[in-house]
Amino acid sequence: MLKADRIGLVIVVASLFAITVIEFLLFQKQQDSQMKEIRTQGVSLARAISGVPFEQLVPGGQQQGVVQALHQGADNKKLAYVTITDRDGLTVVEGVADGVIVPPAKIPREPSAWLGDTEHTAGRDRYIEFHAPLLQEGDLRGFVRLGYFYPAEGLSLDQMPFLAMVALPVFLLAPNQLVQ
Repeated sequence: MLKADRIGLVIVVASLFAITVIEFLLFQKQQDSQMKEIRTQGVSLARAISGVPFEQLVPGGQQQGVVQALHQGADNKKLAYVTITDRDGLTVVEGVADGVIVPPAKIPREPSAWLGDTEHTAGRDRYIEFHAPLLQEGDLRGFVRLGYFYPAEGLSLDQMPFLAMVALPVFLLAPNQLVQ
């Protein structure tokens, strides 16, 4: 093998390595950003809903369909489910995205853990769930549970143009050792 061929091969391999590292770091940052957005939205929404009286959230209350309106009106593809449970964790009402089965409730018994988040796995789907207590005059009436789809890991087809956009400059910056 000629020396120029070996140098060219090393440059191509180094370029591919640089592209891989750049893409990995960018996708990791993207996933971290999505998790931060989900966490901010989930905690805020759980706290806001926990301020609504229990009777207004359940069927037969003064306002019908609050949970369904919340789920459908959010226009948020990341929101998988919204459920209202009683104090024992039994579902009273829920709004669920298509194809989603709500994981069983893991209701905390200690008041210090009533507001928080947990991760669930159901089949191939992963969820991050935010829960908050529904209190009435200081008494626990139930919980609101908001489940969000966990951000997808890896490369999807809609990210291919971005991958190509990053790869092109790396290859263009690599010196062309084969043409001399």
